[in-house]
Amino acid sequence: MVEAYTDLIKLMFLGMIYSPLIPIGLIYMIIGISFSYYFLKIYLFTARRVDYILDHTIAEGMLEFLEYLLPLFCVNHIKS
Repeated sequence: MVEAYTDLIKLMFLGMIYSPLIPIGLIYMIIGISFSYYFLKIYLFTARRVDYILDHTIAEGMLEFLEYLLPLFCVNHIKS
């Protein structure tokens, strides 16, 4: 489960970094995030047990990384 959160962060950062070069990558990023969301939702509803206990520190860490996403996106579009 924690790996899924890291994959989402990697997908968002890669989509924002390469968006000036390949603008269609943003569409793929949105599609990937939505697929990941629905697959994780289905997994959590059908799983009999969750292996790891998820607490608020994972969500807080993810939000801290997202604070860097918008400035990175702006800087990449200024350079191009």
